[in-house]
Amino acid sequence: MIRACAAVFFGLIVWAVCATGLDYLLRLGLPGYAAAEPHLHFTLTMMIARLALPGAIPSVVAGFITGWIARGDRRSVAVLAIVLVAVFLPAHYHVWAEFPLWYHATFFGSLVLLTVLGARLGDFPAQRESAASPG
Repeated sequence: MIRACAAVFFGLIVWAVCATGLDYLLRLGLPGYAAAEPHLHFTLTMMIARLALPGAIPSVVAGFITGWIARGDRRSVAVLAIVLVAVFLPAHYHVWAEFPLWYHATFFGSLVLLTVLGARLGDFPAQRESAASPG
């Protein structure tokens, strides 16, 4: 239980640090992004970049880290995905009109799917043991 809680906690921390770093890189590397960010006046390119860098990549990395710490316990990864969705629901509710529906749907879908995918990228001990034992 302690390992599962630690896995979710560190998954959240990794997600936040990774997303913050990648958002900073977007501000530096994508022309006009830094000026558009405070007012949420993004171009299509900027929205896609936001979904890819500080959206998708942190989800994969956080899922991987959570799976690694939890030794492949899928419940921990599911809890991380649920917590991520719960954390972002209020923020997206407040900016719902600022973004198209496809943006919100892609973001929330990627939180769940890419977190699970990230956990499945590793060959963690519990997964090897459960695969070796008869079902």
